[in-house]
Amino acid sequence: MADPYKFLSSVGQAHLLNAISVLFGHDENLIRFFFSHKEPVLRAPAKCLVDEASRMPLSDQLLIRVALDYWNRRGATRLADMLTDWDHEHWVRFLHSVILIQECKDDLLDCLKSNGARKKP
Repeated sequence: MADPYKFLSSVGQAHLLNAISVLFGHDENLIRFFFSHKEPVLRAPAKCLVDEASRMPLSDQLLIRVALDYWNRRGATRLADMLTDWDHEHWVRFLHSVILIQECKDDLLDCLKSNGARKKP
């Protein structure tokens, strides 16, 4: 599946990128780990990112998985893991990012449902 980001409206793209940045706490290392340095696309396939993240602290692994769930529903995040391994700050960032995702949900959900088949307006 192509990255749904490419098929979102410009407002949807901005909201999605901002939501992931907020989720990551604007941590440049996580952002560089997740995105290509050339353009806002995944640096590697989702499975590879999850595998590579296995060397990170569990809380960061979960952030990567949640971001993948936002990006293309490939993160397979488990709430039980989040409840066990996240502290208050992780939850604040997560909830803030969910609010940002909510703002573009129609655009994002439409794109995910169509698997990127729809053209960008």
